[in-house]
Amino acid sequence: MSALASRFILDEHGEKIEVVLSMEMYEQLLGDLRDLATIVDRYDEALVSMAEVLQRLEQRGIISPPSAAASN
Repeated sequence: MSALASRFILDEHGEKIEVVLSMEMYEQLLGDLRDLATIVDRYDEALVSMAEVLQRLEQRGIISPPSAAASN
């Protein structure tokens, strides 16, 4: 994430009480929060090896098996 441009709303004592964000930065922060929530939700899930992921993708026809020429 890039550095935030600091724009604040201050109260009558000069204390920061609100932050003003561009829509782009707001949407990026929301996306980051969703990603973190997904990580938390999946914390206890069993890990899957890369080989197993590739095998599943091949079985579903999402990717093609590696060609014999690629292994040389």
